[in-house]
Amino acid sequence: MGKEDFIIHLDHVYGLVEEERQKCRTGNGSYEEKHLEFILKELKIMRLKCGSRGFYTYYPRGISVSWVYDDPLGNELMELAGEYQHLGIEGQ
Repeated sequence: MGKEDFIIHLDHVYGLVEEERQKCRTGNGSYEEKHLEFILKELKIMRLKCGSRGFYTYYPRGISVSWVYDDPLGNELMELAGEYQHLGIEGQ
C-alpha cells in the first residue's frame, strides 16, 4: 500500500470515528467520547507524519485492552495502525 492509498483509508476511518463521536454527543454512542477524541488527534498526526518515523500510535493499545475483539471500528483502526507502521518502515 502506498502513501496515497493510506491517506484515503485514513480519511475513511477518520470519518467513521467522527461519526461515532457525534453519536456520543447525542447519547447514542457505543464508545467513550474522550477515547474517540484521543483517536482523532492521533489520526491527524498520523496523516501529517505518514511515511516517516518519529510518531508511535498509542490508540492500538487502548483498543486491544478495552474494546470488544470483533468490533468493526476497532478492527478498522487496528488495520490502519498496521498500514501506518508499514509505511514508516518503508520510509527508511
